[in-house]
Amino acid sequence: MRNAKEQKLLLLASKIWEYLALRVECSDFSAIIVLGSEDNRVADCAYSKFVSCGGCTICCSGGVRRASNGELCDNGLTEAERFAQRLIQCGVPEKYIVRECESQNTSENIKKSMLILENRLGFINGVQLLHKSYACRRAYYTASSCSPHICWGISYPEISLKECFIIHNLDIVLSRLVGEVARIIKYSQIGYFAAGEIPEDIITAYTNLHDLGYSACLPK
Repeated sequence: MRNAKEQKLLLLASKIWEYLALRVECSDFSAIIVLGSEDNRVADCAYSKFVSCGGCTICCSGGVRRASNGELCDNGLTEAERFAQRLIQCGVPEKYIVRECESQNTSENIKKSMLILENRLGFINGVQLLHKSYACRRAYYTASSCSPHICWGISYPEISLKECFIIHNLDIVLSRLVGEVARIIKYSQIGYFAAGEIPEDIITAYTNLHDLGYSACLPK
């Protein structure tokens, strides 16, 4: 049984989790962009989208990932290549996959991937994004700002907050959630993208967690 402090933290985190896990449908997309992360289930989700649409170009996007101590993850394998390998294992033919292996942030993911896709496909009317759940809202805002003429959809693999606590420790999860909200606030304020008004209960939950010390992942 959770103690009172843990129950409070879970309640605050749940509010932010539900806000960040944005899902937007795009019924007519020409391509899929898989945004790199450590979670292979994002690639599995991309495979499901690939099958459901009858096959389209998939751009796996992401450079080399580094751990918090600066060491290379996956022996220097790029996120793009790791997801491409996963998709091939799932059954996606190599001819449908392109790789964007240089980006180090979400804006670069979108811009560099779109250049590759436009060179390959020409006109693009819609793109389906796949990402880890708690990063979806910021990714959607970023994509909509970078290419406002595109119909963007975004989705994520189903994973609950409780499952996330099993995979990662409590401090990491809460700090990442706080960091995501902080980025949305900051990037909206400086005009990087339009986020609209953030609900008051989300601001309250974010402030409470920040004040409790979960600030390891704040933007610089």
